[in-house]
Amino acid sequence: MTDSLKQKNSSIKKTAQKIIHLLDSLKTEEEKEACLSALLTSSEMKQLAKRLKIVELLEKEVPYHRISKKLRVSSATIASVNQSFSLSARKVIVQKIGQNQAVDKLADQIWHRLPGWLKA
Repeated sequence: MTDSLKQKNSSIKKTAQKIIHLLDSLKTEEEKEACLSALLTSSEMKQLAKRLKIVELLEKEVPYHRISKKLRVSSATIASVNQSFSLSARKVIVQKIGQNQAVDKLADQIWHRLPGWLKA
């Protein structure tokens, strides 16, 4: 890896850490929603909501074909999400979602606020 690429990756990692600290500092649902709306496009929010739901369904051992039909995603997308998250990461995510229904509520809010043509 070249020095230039190492610096770029380091810069991205530092920025990601800043985003994590920012999100952690937000207290109200309104602050969180406003921040996410400012940081992400509606398409990115849709993708994030779907990825979280895929993780949740995979953890419940829902078959790929059912996830695909329910969320209108390809099997390749499900496999990609499955590979992106280790089993321990999936368990933590599902546990946090279960503990904090606000995340589920936020995903639903994001989904319901999207225009119909984006949900297809």
